[in-house]
Parts: sequence; C-alpha cells; structure tokens
Amino acid sequence: MSMRIGTLFKTRKKLPKPQPNLRALAHDLNNLMMTIDGYAGFLKEDLSDKPELAAYADKVLEAARQAERLIRQLDADECDDVNGEDFDIDDAYHSAS
Repeated sequence: MSMRIGTLFKTRKKLPKPQPNLRALAHDLNNLMMTIDGYAGFLKEDLSDKPELAAYADKVLEAARQAERLIRQLDADECDDVNGEDFDIDDAYHSAS
C-alpha cells in the first residue's frame, strides 16, 4: 500500500498544475469591485459640496464600472473551456497503479 502512495506522489509531481478556476476568480474580483464601487459612491455623496474632489470619486466609479464589465466577460459562458482539461486526482492515482 505505501508503495502505491509513494508512486502516486512521485507521479503527482510530474502532472501539470491545475489552472485557476476563472469563474471563482471572476466572483472574487466582482466582490472586491462592489466594495470599491460602494465606498466610492459614499465618498461622492459626502463630497457633494466639494465638486473638485467629487470628480475623483466619479473617476473611481467609472473605473469600477469598466472593471465590472471585464469581470462579466471573464464569467461568460465562453470561458468554460479556457481552463483545458480538468485535473482529477483519481485519474492520477489509477494511472500510477
């Protein structure tokens, strides 16, 4: 049994690393952008009496909207196959035995 486990770990080192999950990455980035967007909105409201400073908050809000559009593209159905083949530890184990 321990010989098989040792072989599995040796084989595991040779396998390519799994690619990051783009949907999970898009989700995490979206959460961050929602936070940035929310705080920039608060800042803009608080700076309503200082239009020169509120303009900076407007720039942050516009950048957040652009980033959100890019995130939606990452999360689109077209990126389902971007990661290539899925990594399966069971397949690695069976190929090692």
